[in-house]
Amino acid sequence: MKSELTKLTLTCLLVSGLGSLAQAQEEKPAGDKPNINYEDHIKPIFREHCMVCHNPDDAKGGFSLGNYGSVMEGGAGGEVVIGGDLESSRLYALVTGAESPKMPPNQDSIAVAKLDTIKQWIEMGALENSGSVAKKSNKPAIAMEAGASIGKPEGPAAMPEKLWRQPVIHTPSTGALTAMAHSPWAPIVAIAGLKQISIYQTESMELLGVLPYPAGVPYILRFSRNGEMLMAGGGRGAHSGSVTVYNVRTGKSLVTVGDELDAVLAADISPDLSKIALGGPQRIVRIYSTADGELLHEIRKHTDWVTAIEYSPDGILLATGDRANGLFVWEAETLQEYLNLQGHSAGINSVSWQPDSNILASASADGSVKLWEMLDGKNVKSYNAHGGGVQFVSYTHDGRMVTAGRDKTSKVWSPEGNELKKFEGFTELTTRAVFDHEGKRVIAGDWAGTIKAWDVESGTHVADLTANVPTYPTQIEHQATRLTEWQQTSEKAIAAAAAAEKSVADKVAQIAATQKSMEESKAKLGETNKQIETTKQALAQLEKQVATQADEHTKLVAQMDAWQKEMVAMTSQRDETEKQLVALAAKKTEQEKQQAELTTQLTAKQAELATASTALAQSQEKVKAETAKRDELTKQVEAAQTKLNDSAEEAKAGVAKELEEAQAQLVAANAELEKSTAAAAAAEKTVADHKAVADKLTASLAETKTQVEATTQQLTAMTTAKAELDKKIEAQKSVVAEGQKKIEAAQAAVTTSKKQQEETGKQLASYEGQVKPLTEAIAKSDEQMKKLAEEKGKLDADLAAKKQGMQQATAKVADIQAKHEALTAEWAEFQALPAKLKQEDQQLASSVEAMQQNIAAAEAQMAELEKSMEAKKKAVDELTEKLTAAKDLLNKDRSASSDKAKMAREETEKMAEAAAKLEALREQQRLLEELYQK
Repeated sequence: MKSELTKLTLTCLLVSGLGSLAQAQEEKPAGDKPNINYEDHIKPIFREHCMVCHNPDDAKGGFSLGNYGSVMEGGAGGEVVIGGDLESSRLYALVTGAESPKMPPNQDSIAVAKLDTIKQWIEMGALENSGSVAKKSNKPAIAMEAGASIGKPEGPAAMPEKLWRQPVIHTPSTGALTAMAHSPWAPIVAIAGLKQISIYQTESMELLGVLPYPAGVPYILRFSRNGEMLMAGGGRGAHSGSVTVYNVRTGKSLVTVGDELDAVLAADISPDLSKIALGGPQRIVRIYSTADGELLHEIRKHTDWVTAIEYSPDGILLATGDRANGLFVWEAETLQEYLNLQGHSAGINSVSWQPDSNILASASADGSVKLWEMLDGKNVKSYNAHGGGVQFVSYTHDGRMVTAGRDKTSKVWSPEGNELKKFEGFTELTTRAVFDHEGKRVIAGDWAGTIKAWDVESGTHVADLTANVPTYPTQIEHQATRLTEWQQTSEKAIAAAAAAEKSVADKVAQIAATQKSMEESKAKLGETNKQIETTKQALAQLEKQVATQADEHTKLVAQMDAWQKEMVAMTSQRDETEKQLVALAAKKTEQEKQQAELTTQLTAKQAELATASTALAQSQEKVKAETAKRDELTKQVEAAQTKLNDSAEEAKAGVAKELEEAQAQLVAANAELEKSTAAAAAAEKTVADHKAVADKLTASLAETKTQVEATTQQLTAMTTAKAELDKKIEAQKSVVAEGQKKIEAAQAAVTTSKKQQEETGKQLASYEGQVKPLTEAIAKSDEQMKKLAEEKGKLDADLAAKKQGMQQATAKVADIQAKHEALTAEWAEFQALPAKLKQEDQQLASSVEAMQQNIAAAEAQMAELEKSMEAKKKAVDELTEKLTAAKDLLNKDRSASSDKAKMAREETEKMAEAAAKLEALREQQRLLEELYQK
C-alpha cells in the first residue's frame, strides 16, 4: 500500500512539474544571436516602407518613424510600441493587417521576414541600439495569462477544463480543514488538504479535480476577483512557506513567490493581479510582484503572527491583522498606514471586505465580528457571533456574511449583522465557512476535517465533501456501488409503477358499474316526468312569454339609454369639432407665414450660389492658364538642358545661365499654380456649401407647402363634418321621444304575464313532489361517482409519481453508468500518462537536436555571407577611390587645351563606367544585408 501511495504521489508531482520544465526549455537563450535593435535592423525597414508618410517633416497622424525617440513616443492616439508587450503594441497590429487601417496604405504587404524582425524587436524589449538593455515589462505574467479585470468576466466564468482527480496523497484519516475558498462567479469551491487542493462543483457537489501543492499544507486559499486564478499560501511549519497562483481553467501553476522560514498563514492577490501580499509567524507582511517574483515592500508593524490579509475589492486598500489583536488598513499602492482599528480584545483570525469596499469585517478570537467604516475607521457594528471565538468571516455579493466559530457552528448574517441561519452538526470547532457563487449554499468544515454543504433558504443539509480525496480505484469502486444501489432502486420503482397501474384499472371497472346503476335510475325518472309534461309545457310557454316581454322591455330601456348617450356624444363631438376648426385655422396661418419666410431665404441663398459659381469658374480658368504656362516653362527648361548637353565646352557657361533662369521661372510658375489651385478648391467648397443650404431650404419649402395643403383639406372636411353632426342631433331628439312611449307599453304587458305565471307555478310544484324519491336516488349515485372519481384521481397521481420515480431512477442509473465509464477511462488515461510524457519528452529532444543542427548550418552560411560582404565592401572602397581621383583630374584639366579636353571626356566615360560598377556593387551589398538580416 505504501509503495503504491508513493508511486501515485511521484506521478502527480511529475505531471505538475513538466509544465515548468517545458517553460524553462522555451526560455533558454538560443545561442549568441545579437539583440535586434532599432538602429541596425528596424530603421532600414521603416525607411523603405513607411517614412514617406511618417518622417520628421511630414508626420501623418502626429507620428514619426525618423528616430527612436519619436517611435517610442507614439502619435496622436498614444503609444504604439510597448517593449516586451507585443499584444499591446498597435504598430505591429497595423503593419500585419490585424487592425485597420492597414499599413503601409496602397502598397503590397511588408515581407513576412521583415514582419518577424519587427515582432522579435518588440518582444525583446524594443531596444534602441546594440548597447541597449531591455526594460522589464510592467504587465504581470498572470495578467497576460487571463486578463486583469477585477469584476465579473464578460464571457463564461472560469471552470476547470480538465484536471486529474487522482489525489497526491490519500491518508487513512482526515486532518483539519485549514483553508477553503469559493469562486466569485462560477459554481466551484476549493478545499485545502495535505500537499493538494481539491476542486468541487457546488451544484452537483462532484469532484472536478485535484491540484498538487508540493509546498506542504495550504493555510489560505483565495480566488482572484475575476475568478480566473486560485491563490494558495502555506508551506511547512517552522521550515518553509510560499504562495502559488494557479490558472483555474488549466490547473497550471503560474507563479510562486515568497521564501519564508515558516508556513504562510495569510495572503491575498491584488485585484489587478500585479501583487501578492503574504504573512505568517515571522510577523512581517511582504509584498511581491507577480511579474518577476521580486520583493517590493515589507510591513513591520505587527508584533505577533500575521493571521489575516485581504485587498479591498477596488484594490485601493489592504487590511492586515495579527494574533495580538492588531488590525491595520494600508494604502495598497504606497503602503502608508491609513487606519489603526482598535477594539478587539483578542487575536484577529479573519477579515473580509464588503463588495463596495466601504466596510471591513473582522473576526476575532474574542468571539465578536466587528464592521469598520473606511471613511474614518468608525466601528459601525459589533456583535457576538460565536462563543469561544470566531475563526472565519466571508462576504458574498449581496452583502450577507457567513462565519465559522469555535462553538462548532457556522452562521449566515444580514448586511446589518442580524443572524439569519445557523448550521450545526460538527464535532469540533468550525474553521472555515463560505458561500457558493450565488449565495444559495454554504459550505463549512471543522477541525476534524468534516465538510458539509447546506441550502441557505431551507437550511437543508445537501452534501458532505472531503479534502482527503480517494484514489481513482476507490472512486471507481464507490461509483460501482452507487450504480448497483440505483439499479436496485430502479427495479423497485418499475415494480411499484406496475402495481399502481393495476390499481387504476380496478378503479376504472368499479366506476363503470356505478355508472350503469345511475343510468337505470335516470331512465325511471324519465318515465315519471312524462306524466307532468303537459303542465311543464304550459308553464314553459308562460315563462317564455314573460321572458320575451321582459327582454323586450329591457332592450327598449337599453336602446333608450344608448340613444341618449349617442346624442350626448354627438353634442360633445360637435363642440370638439368647433375647437379643432379654430386651432386648424391658426395652424394654417402659421404655416403660410413659415412658407413666405422660407421663400425669401431660398431666393437670397440662390443669389449667393450664383455669385460663388461665377467665382469658381474664374478660379478654374486661372488654374488652367497657369497650368499651361507651367507646362510651357517646363518645355523651356528641358530644351535648355538639352542645349546645355549638346553645347561646346566654351559655350556651356552661357547656356547654363539660360537654364538657371528658366528653372527659376518654372519654380515661380509652380508656386503661382499651387496658390491658384488652393483658391479654386476653396471656391469649390464655398459653392458646395451654398448649394447644400439651398437644397435644404428647397426641401423645407416643399414640406411646408405640403403641410399647408393638408391643413386646408382638414379644415374643409371638418366644416362638413360639423354640419352633418347638427342634422343628426335634431333627428336623435325625435327618436328619444318615440322610444319613451314604447317603454311604458312594454312594462304593462310584463305585469299581466307575471300574474299568469305565478298561478301556473303553484300547480307545477304539486306535480314535482311526486318525483323527489327518484331524484334523491340519482343524487346518491352521483355522489358515489364523484367519490370514485376522486379515488381514481389519487390513483392516477400515484401512478404518475411512480412512473416519474421510475424514469428518474432509470435516468440516474444511466448518468452514474456514464460517469463510471468516464472515470474508468480517465483512470486508464492517467495510468498511461507517464509513458505518454516520456514519449513526448523524447520527441521534444529530437526536435531540439534538429533545431540545433539547423542553427549550426545557418551560422555557417551566415559566416560565408559575411566573408562575401567584406570582399564586396573592399571592391566598393577601391572603386570609390578611383572615382574620387577621376573627379579631381577632371576639375584640374577642364580649362586646358582640346587634347586635354578629349582626355577629360575619356576620363568622364571611365568615371561613368566606374559609377555604374559602384552602383551595381552597392545593390549587391543591399541584397546581402537583407539576406543577412533574415
